[in-house]
Parts: sequence; C-alpha cells; structure tokens
Amino acid sequence: MSTLNQNTTIDAAAQGHSDYQRLNNTITHDQVAGRQGFTGVSVGDRLTAAGYVFNTSAARAYGEVISATSSGTGQYMAEELITAIYHRFVIFEPVFKEIGTGAAT
Repeated sequence: MSTLNQNTTIDAAAQGHSDYQRLNNTITHDQVAGRQGFTGVSVGDRLTAAGYVFNTSAARAYGEVISATSSGTGQYMAEELITAIYHRFVIFEPVFKEIGTGAAT
C-alpha cells in the first residue's frame, strides 16, 4: 500500500463537512441544501466547491469515511474505523493517492 499525500483542498472539504454535521447534529454522507453550513450534497460536490481539481486524463475515484466518537484520541478513532469492514475497504483502497481530514467538536 502506498503512502497517501495530504491535500489541503481535501482537508477544507472534509472540515466543511465535519462542521456541517456538528451544526446540524447529524452524522451523514449527504448534506441537505439550505441547512446551516451546507457545502455540497455529495462528497464530489464538496470537493468541487472546495476547489479540488480532478485529473480528467484518468479515471477518478473518491471515498469518504465518517465517524463520531466521544473519545478524543486519534488512535482510538483509527482503530474503530479500521475494524468497521466497509470503512476498511475505503481506507485501504489502493487507487487513492491523496487524503484530507476534518474534525469538529
């Protein structure tokens, strides 16, 4: 598995979605237009809104892993996500080359 490159534009999209979820007291992959903090319905919409430029010369793929926990440790959250089978598929998908993160408290 190759190392992922941190991308600040993806960070911005992820942070916007984290903020949306906190503001609306929800955990969801899709946002609802008109709600507080709306940045785009789907992860693709949010990436585009944040200014991410997709490589149009190659097939594109993107994924999203969402978690909520009352434990503040990164190690705990990582372990929880890796043990969740469908999250694991996204986390270890070899086609992904970049990563972004967001967190809201």
